[in-house]
Amino acid sequence: MLTFFTTCKPFEGRNAVLQRNAIESWVRLGHGCDVILVGDDAGTAEIAAAFGLRHVPNVRRNEYGTPLLDSLFAEAEAVARHDLLCYLNADIMLMGDFLDAAACLEPERLLMISRRWNVDIKGAWNFDDPDWERKLHELTLERGFQKSALGGPDFFVFRRGQWGNIPPFALGRTRFDNWLIYAACTKGFPVIDASACVMAVHQNHDCGHADGGWAGAWHGVEAQRNQALARNGADTYNFLDATHLMTPEGPQPAMSPEHLARRYERRRAQWFDRRLFLAATLHELGRNEEALAVVKEAARACTNPASVRRYARAVLRILFAMGRRERAEDFIHKLLAAEPAPIMAYHLASICEELGAYETASRLFRAVLAHDGHNAATLKAGASYHLARTAVEIEDLETATRYAEACLAENPTHEAARALLERLQHPSDTTDRRGEITPKVPGAPLQPADARD
Repeated sequence: MLTFFTTCKPFEGRNAVLQRNAIESWVRLGHGCDVILVGDDAGTAEIAAAFGLRHVPNVRRNEYGTPLLDSLFAEAEAVARHDLLCYLNADIMLMGDFLDAAACLEPERLLMISRRWNVDIKGAWNFDDPDWERKLHELTLERGFQKSALGGPDFFVFRRGQWGNIPPFALGRTRFDNWLIYAACTKGFPVIDASACVMAVHQNHDCGHADGGWAGAWHGVEAQRNQALARNGADTYNFLDATHLMTPEGPQPAMSPEHLARRYERRRAQWFDRRLFLAATLHELGRNEEALAVVKEAARACTNPASVRRYARAVLRILFAMGRRERAEDFIHKLLAAEPAPIMAYHLASICEELGAYETASRLFRAVLAHDGHNAATLKAGASYHLARTAVEIEDLETATRYAEACLAENPTHEAARALLERLQHPSDTTDRRGEITPKVPGAPLQPADARD
C-alpha cells in the first residue's frame, strides 16, 4: 500500500526511546506497509534488524554531518516497494486514521500533509496493550495540542518520481517542509490537508542534535543555507495553501475564507511578478521612465514585506542607473518613514549594496547598529558583516576587519564573516588582494536567517 521512510538520530538516551516509539507505531499499522530506515547513525542498523525493516545506510550529508533532503528522497524512491511513499520525521507516531486517509487518495501525483499534535511522552509506549491506539489518542487530546496552520508538516505523502530536482536542504534545519508544499503547488499537484482526520503525534524533545540547540537549528549556518534555497517565496507556503481538505468521504476542495484569501494573495503576487518583469524589460531597453511607471503600478500589489523589498529593489535599480541619486535617497526616506523598524533599513541597505551604492548602504547599515529590540543581535551581526564587505569594496581593510570581528562577536556561527576575516588576516601574496578577500562561501546568504517575512 505505502512505503514509509525516514532518517534517524543516533539511538541514544531519550532519542532512542522516542524513535523506537515512532517506528513501532508505523510497523503496527500493517496492511502491507513498507518501512525504510536511511542512514548509518548509531543504532539504526540494529533497530532495522530488530523490526525486520529495510536499511539503506548511504545518504549524502553536508560537512556538519546532516543528511540532505535530495539524497534521502532519491535513496528511498530507488528501493521503495510501493509508488505511494511517506517521508516523516522519526519522532512522529501514527495510528489507523492515517491509513484510512491514505486509502482515500487517488492514483495521481499529490501531496498529503497534516498538522502535528505536540505531547510529552515520558517513556516507551506499551504496544502490547490491545488498546494502545485509543490510549495514545486520549493522552494526546488530554495533554497535547495541535500546531497552527502557519507551521510546517512532519509527514509528506506523495507519488514516486513526482518531485524532479530537489534542492539539497539540510534536514531538521527549517524551510524544506515549506518548499515541498511550494513545489507541489507550482507543479499543479493537489495538496491535501488531512489535519481534521489524522492525528500525527509529535513526541516533544530538545534540540541537542543541532549545534546551538533550537537557536542553531533555526538561525545557524545550515538554516541560513536552507533559507537561501527556499527561493521565490517558497518559505511562505504552509497549510493555508492546501487545495483540498481530507474528510471521512475523501478529499474535498478547500473553500474556507482563509484558503480563498490565500489564493487571492497568490494571484495578486503573480500579477505583481508580471509587472516587475515588464519593468525589468523596459529598463533593459533604456526606457526607464516607462519602467518606473510600471513599477509604481505594481506597488498596489505590495501586500507583505517580501513584495515591498522587491518593489524597492526595482525602483532603486532604475533610479541609480539613471543617476538620480537624490531621488533614490528621497524614495528610501519615504519608505523608512512608513516603516521605521530596523529590519526595513537593513533590507534597503542590502539592496543599495547589491546595486553598488556603497555610501548609502553603509549609512543605512550603521543606522541598524544603533537600534536595539527584537532580533537586534542577528540584525547587528548581519549589518556588521555587510559593512565589512562594503569596506572591502573601497579597500579599507582595517575597517573591514573591525566589522567582521564585530559580526562574529554577535554571532560566532556566521560562516561568511569567519571566512572573510580569515582572508583579511591571511591575504595571499600571489593573488589579487581585493579579489582574494572577497567572501566566496557557497550558500552564504546576504541576510540574517531570521530576517524573514
